[in-house]
This record gives sequence, structure tokens and C-alpha cells, in this order.
Amino acid sequence: MLRSLGEAIGQRVRDRDYADGRYDHPFGSRDRRGDDAMAKAYRDVGIANAVVNLVGVMVQASQANPYCQPQGQWVRDRVMVAPARYETRQVWIPEMFDPYTGRKTGGGYYETRTEYVPAVYEERSVLVTSTPVRY
Repeated sequence: MLRSLGEAIGQRVRDRDYADGRYDHPFGSRDRRGDDAMAKAYRDVGIANAVVNLVGVMVQASQANPYCQPQGQWVRDRVMVAPARYETRQVWIPEMFDPYTGRKTGGGYYETRTEYVPAVYEERSVLVTSTPVRY
């Protein structure tokens, strides 16, 4: 398959550019430099490089084993995501008024409160491999 692909690309390049070096145009050639062989050679090298890279990727993909699984077993493990901590925050204490007299009885200030936040844990699947014990 690769040989026929290379032959098809080579034949296409030869037919298109190296026949007479000019493209058909009703008012003559658009190429003012004439037959620029160096530019065509650079282009051909780029095409060949792309084909070689494509073949390399195809070969590498064919050699990879998609069914290869790591040896071991999956176990559920409890992992700490966030440690336990104390959080301090300020809370607004609203003003309180006596409903009968209208006098202010308290509030109208910020109060600092400290709270304990427990650790946060998460269950994750972990691959445990069994390795021989070295003495």
C-alpha cells in the first residue's frame, strides 16, 4: 500500500509541474520567474517529509497494543482534599429596639466569630500493584 501511495504522489507531482514548467493561462504564464526548479524542489522535499511522518505515525499506531492493562487491582481509597482548619469571619449584629419605647437595646456592630471546619475527604479509585518484597 505504501509503495502505491508513494507512486501516486510522485506521478501527480510529475504530471502537474514538470511537464513543461508552465501552467496554461489565456494571457501567457503568470510565473514571471520562469521555471523555478529550486522552489519546486523545496516543495517536493516538504511533501516527502509529510509522507514519511504520516507513515511513521501509521506504523507506530499499528504496533501499539490497545488492550494492554496495567497489572494490579483497583481499590477505593479515602483521600484528604482539604485539611481541618479554623475560619474567622465578621458578622453584622443588627440593631435591636424596644417596641414600646423605641429605645435602642443593643446591636449595631460587627462581631468576630471563629468556627471549626472539619477536614474534607474524598473517595478515589487507586491502582494498587503487587510488587515482590525485597529483603
